[in-house]
Amino acid sequence: RSRSCARGRSSGSAIVACVVEAGSLHARQDEVAEEEEGTPECSDVHADDSDEEGPVVVDEVLHEEQTPLQHILVFRSNRFGVCLSLDGVLQSTEEDEHIYHEYLVHVPLALLPGPPRRVLVCGGGPGGAAREVLRYGSVEEVVVAEIDSAVVDVARRFSPRQVCAYADTRCRLSVCDAAEAVRGRASGTFDAIIVDGTDMGVTSGRSNNLWSRTFFADCVRSLRVGGMLSTQLGACVASSSGLAWSRAAPRGLRRLCAAGFEEVAAYMAEMPSYGGLALLGVARARGGTEFDGGAGGLSEPRAFVAWELTELPRVYSAQGHRQAFRLPGPLASALLRSRHCSPDATSSSSTSCSDGGSSEGGAMGKPRHASADGGRASSRRHVPHGVSIASTRSGLQ
Repeated sequence: RSRSCARGRSSGSAIVACVVEAGSLHARQDEVAEEEEGTPECSDVHADDSDEEGPVVVDEVLHEEQTPLQHILVFRSNRFGVCLSLDGVLQSTEEDEHIYHEYLVHVPLALLPGPPRRVLVCGGGPGGAAREVLRYGSVEEVVVAEIDSAVVDVARRFSPRQVCAYADTRCRLSVCDAAEAVRGRASGTFDAIIVDGTDMGVTSGRSNNLWSRTFFADCVRSLRVGGMLSTQLGACVASSSGLAWSRAAPRGLRRLCAAGFEEVAAYMAEMPSYGGLALLGVARARGGTEFDGGAGGLSEPRAFVAWELTELPRVYSAQGHRQAFRLPGPLASALLRSRHCSPDATSSSSTSCSDGGSSEGGAMGKPRHASADGGRASSRRHVPHGVSIASTRSGLQ
């Protein structure tokens, strides 16, 4: 989803060939930044072509194939277990995929005005996001819109903890372009939409449609009043030079607001295999504020404890939900400095979107939290190659 696979100790030419250096990933992101001309860079740290190994190392190749859409690689890492890579970009690891999927799913569902019943997962073929949705006994249907059936087939062989979601009769797989799946839905179809896709400009730009204002506007229409959407926004890591994060973060937040979402916020989850933090975004459809039970905004889970869960998440909690919105100071400041974004007097990572944002780079409105409180499935880790976990954690504290 966003970090290139490190070279294996015994990797053959096929593995070396699948390595995508972070520098080239940044270059490909730049190619899709046509509407962002004049936008200040989010980070002073740039990816380089360092030969240092990243946190995930290919120790044994388990499966490799080229589908009509992408290159699939399944490998074993002595540290992270079985890992999945698409077009040389790490998607998930056996060791910590649950962290990413729990925060991607439970944050938006905990902010709904009532129990979730119908949920759409865009991407997410292996099943991890659907698995988390299905923990809610109130859920009647989860639709997984995955463009490449081969990803699901590979998951059935190598990722039993994720693909188990498809054994639940409430889960339905639709092999299709997720953008088309949203476009064809009637208004108010879903309680929540989970976008588990790759970063813009990666994998030949095939996931760019899941980052467009048009797609997000279709999501607004497909959501019921007060419905929620979540999406990944890349990653954030620390090095001796400072913080570095995906340029997808500010662009994604602006496009969510321009599409018509009422409130938008960035949040995070610590991911060892990313070498730092996974950045995520959550957005509330218009009309949701009338159901609010408090003044906490998106950083306050309103009803999570009250809803019936058939099984508790491994790491997500109400306390973790609140902490996830406390972004590192430099990152929170950079997001606020982005074009069309101005801080309010209060302090939170959520942002009220102004009315009338009709262009791709439309207004975000006034962030209610202006302090440090602040992938397909996508390329989530566009970060400097070879950052160690130890240095990342110490740099972010």
